[in-house]
Amino acid sequence: MKSQIILSVLLLTTLLFSCQKEELTPRTNPRFSIAFIQDIDEDGVQFAANVYDFGSDEILEYGFVYAEVANPTYENGEITKNSGKPSAFFEMSARHSMVKGKEFKVAAFVKTKVGIVYSDIVTFISKGSAGFIFEKIELPQEVYFGDTVTVFGKNFSRRPENYSVWVRDNIARIIEVTDDYFRFILPGPFDVASYSINPEPIDFYIKIAEKEIIVQKMVAFKRPQIFQSPLQEKNYNEIVYIHGDFLGYLNSEIEYKNEINDVKYPLPIIESTKNRISFRLTALFVDQLPKIVLKIRGQEFEITNLVKINPSELEPGQEFEIYSWESILVKTINPNPHFYYYNQFIVDVPDAVIYPVNIQGGDITLNFDGQYRPMGRQMKIHMNNAGVRSQNFVTVRFKDASIPFMMIPESFRPGHGIEGRGVSVGDVGYLFREKSVFKMNPITKEFVFVTGNGQSTFDLASIFAISSPKGKIYSASRNSFNPLRNPEFFEFDTNTERLVKLENIPTTSTYPLAVFATDKYLYYDGGFSWTDGIGYQEVNDRWRYDFENRVWEKFENMIKTDPYIRRYIPFWYNGELYLLGQEYEGTFGVSLMKFDPVSETYPRVKELNPGGITRSNEIFVIKDNLYLLTSSGVLRVNLTTLEEAYVSNLWGYSFHNYDIVLSFQSGDKFYAYNNSRLFLEFDPEYFSY
Repeated sequence: MKSQIILSVLLLTTLLFSCQKEELTPRTNPRFSIAFIQDIDEDGVQFAANVYDFGSDEILEYGFVYAEVANPTYENGEITKNSGKPSAFFEMSARHSMVKGKEFKVAAFVKTKVGIVYSDIVTFISKGSAGFIFEKIELPQEVYFGDTVTVFGKNFSRRPENYSVWVRDNIARIIEVTDDYFRFILPGPFDVASYSINPEPIDFYIKIAEKEIIVQKMVAFKRPQIFQSPLQEKNYNEIVYIHGDFLGYLNSEIEYKNEINDVKYPLPIIESTKNRISFRLTALFVDQLPKIVLKIRGQEFEITNLVKINPSELEPGQEFEIYSWESILVKTINPNPHFYYYNQFIVDVPDAVIYPVNIQGGDITLNFDGQYRPMGRQMKIHMNNAGVRSQNFVTVRFKDASIPFMMIPESFRPGHGIEGRGVSVGDVGYLFREKSVFKMNPITKEFVFVTGNGQSTFDLASIFAISSPKGKIYSASRNSFNPLRNPEFFEFDTNTERLVKLENIPTTSTYPLAVFATDKYLYYDGGFSWTDGIGYQEVNDRWRYDFENRVWEKFENMIKTDPYIRRYIPFWYNGELYLLGQEYEGTFGVSLMKFDPVSETYPRVKELNPGGITRSNEIFVIKDNLYLLTSSGVLRVNLTTLEEAYVSNLWGYSFHNYDIVLSFQSGDKFYAYNNSRLFLEFDPEYFSY
């Protein structure tokens, strides 16, 4: 301290000499010494100065200004001061805004009505300072980002650049600094509790010069308000706005609930401000006026009549002729561009499924499910976004040789490995499955249960089912539990749809060689019977059933049955009855035979080579051709030239997996069951060879 006093005396001497040089200065200005350092430690600095002349003007305040800049002034420095006129010697302490080890400049000043007079500058090295003293923080009872927060205390810096205030990683803007308080704008939005609207603790990080503190205060944020706004009519690529107040909280959520499939779709927020939240229509919408749910801080707002989605449309005149495994590229207007799956389509084929797989601008690629769903030969496709069917449609025609045509009820599915059989009557197919009879009409696309028979021991048609020229269907079944029992025999009247059990067929053959019908008789020729421990045994009997007298008659002559299980399939062509089947033992050749009503035999017309016998219950005759469903595919035989040709464009279909025996003809097409709830349509108009 003594050394500092000696330094002060030397400075005073210097000042006296300098004052002699300033005698030219007008006497109206106050004159005082250079500021000198009385004391300096880690709490701050003690400044002092002597006044030699108070001047002629009224003095308003006096003190010291210090800063790290080269020329501290009232405007750019920190100030310690008093009001009024000073005594001839005055001193003051500076206790804030000085970082330890930093070089500062200090000058004494006197402020009059005319202006401010400064002393010369003195340099010192800071040992630190006590810094500001926090008293309290005040903010509104409920706040929102952008509100003003006031901090009260002492020893505040006058320089706003010395202030830093952080609230949850967001820096605040200082708007006012005084000796007793400073104010800042609450920054944001920042992360507040998303699960509750209740007050929550908020940490305020305050740093002024070298001193920093953390103040925690319970803060209640203002509750969001939603305003009713005019209905917005929007395309899918446009932005939707929610208007209100106090909306701009982080972690807000918007979602749309699809009521049909009970799926919630989040709608990503594009912008969230105090008065507006915006989002896009990025969901699979099923209604044109969707209900939007806004979640903010634990509150849910169900917003109705916010947006009406403009309908999606197809460009007119689009037609395609394709194979079922091919895709089509349809041109649309106002599709949902955010995800191809968000675009929905409907067709006029029951149970058919089409689905988008890609979207590029207004072009959407569609695929067809032709493996597990029906398609039909032609379909009309409408767009159906937001539950609104488009006015325009796309026409698609399929050029497959066979196409999935119709889905049938689950009740028709096979059970217990029991064979069923299909029988053609006019344009309708009757399907015998276990103890039930079903009817399928391809023209009306009806599939119905017709009748059942509880008198059957096991099933209705495991041996055969055949139509007679008079419109009745006859069938027979074997009893797998008692193979020696005579086959059960049934009559189904397609006019009355009445099913009755007739007298059993008087033979032990349950695997007949041939069953066919004329206008008078039903013939049941030879075959095999089964005996446990022995196996198959030949049966050479021939029987016929008299429709009029309803009795079985046995032929005197026998039929040769080779030791090979096979069956001849009958068909009519130009009013004459033919049979097709394997005629010779040990050969896979197939013979075409023609029935002679006089001798009641069927001599061979030609031997064919279909690569296997037909697996269907019937042979289909369309115009001058017959069609066989073999394990190798579909064989066409021209009945005029007897030329054979296989259909070459039945891609992807394996007849080994089909229940081909459940097939029938309707008009110029025939239908077969694929063993997976689908009937396929085979159209010779599309066959290639």
